[in-house]
Amino acid sequence: KVGKQILLLAQKQADVDEPAAEDLYDVGAVATIRQLLKLPDGPVKVLVEGAQRAKMVKYTDCSEYYEAEAVALGDTMGERLEAEALARSATTEFESYVKLNKKVPPEVVGAVQQIEDYAKLADTIASHLALKIPDRQAILETTAVTERLEKVLGLIESEISVLQVEK
Repeated sequence: KVGKQILLLAQKQADVDEPAAEDLYDVGAVATIRQLLKLPDGPVKVLVEGAQRAKMVKYTDCSEYYEAEAVALGDTMGERLEAEALARSATTEFESYVKLNKKVPPEVVGAVQQIEDYAKLADTIASHLALKIPDRQAILETTAVTERLEKVLGLIESEISVLQVEK
């Protein structure tokens, strides 16, 4: 239903068609359903807007679908000067990444440069990197903003190295 909030959890193994509770990560995102689109061949395409990180506490008894209790995870800033330095480095490295990776539109750099919230900056940059699910999950599970920026910076640098070798 549009406007309803749901908890999104990634699967540990993408090739499992009918995942059990233990096949899902415990940390995900609470999101609001923005649009539902029923496709001709049966499935429904859902457009969601993530609101905040959340940790699944326990699954409730529901046989039709997974239903869970979750607790919101807030961000912790850490040292402000360290966060600012990491944010600047991440932004600069992201610019270099976009120049090498033609799959990311250049205008994304301008949007990233306008972000003043360091938590949002880390998440936005991470969303544009070609990362494997475990790397994305590690970023999602990191609530300390300086640690998240460090992880994102390390991942950008790794991706730049790979792209340079490919060239």
